[in-house]
Amino acid sequence: MANANYKLEKEIVQRKNAEESLASEKERLAVTLRSIGEGVIAVDNLGKITLINSMAESIVGLTSEIAAGMDLDEAFRLFNSSTGSRIENPASVSIKNGEIVVFGHHTKIISNTGHEIFASITCAPIRDRGEKIIGAILAFRDMSEQKKIEEELLKISKLESLSLLASGIAHDFNNFLTGIVGNISLAKMLASPEDEIHKILTSAEDISFQAKGLTVQLLTFAKGSTANKKLADIGELLKNSISFMARGSNVKCEFDISDKLASAEIDVSQINQVVSNLVINSIQAMPGGGTIKVVAKNVSIDGEKLPLTKGRYVRVTFSDNGSGIEEKNLAKIFDPYFTTKARGNGLGLSSVYSIIKSHGGLITVDSKPGTGATFAIYLPAADGTAAELKTEARPSTAKEKKAVMNGKILIMDDEELIRNITSQLLNHLGFETMTAADGAEALEIYKAALDSGAPFDAVITDLTVPGGMGGVEMLQNIIRFDPEVKAIAASGYFSDQSKIEDFEKAGFKEYITKPFKINELVRTLQKLINKDNQG
Repeated sequence: MANANYKLEKEIVQRKNAEESLASEKERLAVTLRSIGEGVIAVDNLGKITLINSMAESIVGLTSEIAAGMDLDEAFRLFNSSTGSRIENPASVSIKNGEIVVFGHHTKIISNTGHEIFASITCAPIRDRGEKIIGAILAFRDMSEQKKIEEELLKISKLESLSLLASGIAHDFNNFLTGIVGNISLAKMLASPEDEIHKILTSAEDISFQAKGLTVQLLTFAKGSTANKKLADIGELLKNSISFMARGSNVKCEFDISDKLASAEIDVSQINQVVSNLVINSIQAMPGGGTIKVVAKNVSIDGEKLPLTKGRYVRVTFSDNGSGIEEKNLAKIFDPYFTTKARGNGLGLSSVYSIIKSHGGLITVDSKPGTGATFAIYLPAADGTAAELKTEARPSTAKEKKAVMNGKILIMDDEELIRNITSQLLNHLGFETMTAADGAEALEIYKAALDSGAPFDAVITDLTVPGGMGGVEMLQNIIRFDPEVKAIAASGYFSDQSKIEDFEKAGFKEYITKPFKINELVRTLQKLINKDNQG
């Protein structure tokens, strides 16, 4: 009897120890499941939930008490993120086939609270000691952030490809424009200023230079840009840009521009972009037609009512009678990616805000739904009026041109069209010219002329020659035997001040942006050759 009691007590102790050990194991398992960063759900071979950890609770939107005993398909709803169609639960596949099932992070889980996440899911069968499948266990991780990163990287990759395309288009378009503008300039020289054809050619020239602004925007998109500021007539810019943007629409433009409007130091292409964006917004807000009223005048700011440094500013207001902006959206319209348009990208007004800010200015908006909107931009005023600026920018007089009509110029450009038209224009004005298709040819021509005692007065050179020596390398070679060489860089890429400084360091004395007007080129040559003659 005593022996039987002893055995019973021993069995009780062993069972108690086993239960404590089992409880301890369960506790360790529970702690482990709570601690890991993945959701874990276990199901029996009927697909009923037997275990769910805290991360899984958070993802599927159910507590363990509610989830216990639920059918997995009811608690764990999976969808294809591309098609939106329901996906068969991996647990049933794993139990049926006895294999591990893996779903990539393009699988979407819609929780019981309606929240959506993208998840990576792995499911494996659970086997007993006899290798019989008694259920399955799912482990899944929230991959939403990683998917966003991948999407952003894909966008960046696409933008890089678009940037290369935009850069190439802008380069070729600039070359075509240079040829067009050059031929127009030559035709104007052959016509009398009083002829009607001269006026038509001048109009064609102006339109060509408006098209130049498109290439500047393409290059800004492709390469990025800092402001390259110069004094400009704001009134003339407004009239040209707005009339161009509104052409073909059912919107009327009214201008009220002060006769004494101050000039401003601006990046013309960037401010054109600002004006274009604001005008396009107004046109889109008035699909049935309407009026855009543009008012430009000088104002003095005391620095109290507006967050601007005290001083003189040019204020331009753009008012339309369109649909207006809801009050709740007014504070957000300059935020990147905010848009109320079905096909908008939310970058237009944020770009406008950034450009105006980089100019030391301010943009404000006043609007009510149904009454239209008024945008006001403030730009620091420069000394002098726009009328004075026009006087300073007059084309060279005949006397001024005569001072440099005997120069000898070397033209290097890989585009035959540009070489020929630039040479014809300068020859017509009295210059002697020679041309080269790449830097190596230009180098030989320049050295031969120097050795013969009839050196070139200046070199006009393109910068990039596909498969050949470009302008920078050519100039570095020339400087070795003629440090006094006067080289002019001609390119469509001078949208960034830092790039200009790089070319100055390379030895260029001047630069000119393609396409250029002939009087711009003459003034640039004049500056170089006359300076040398005066010295």
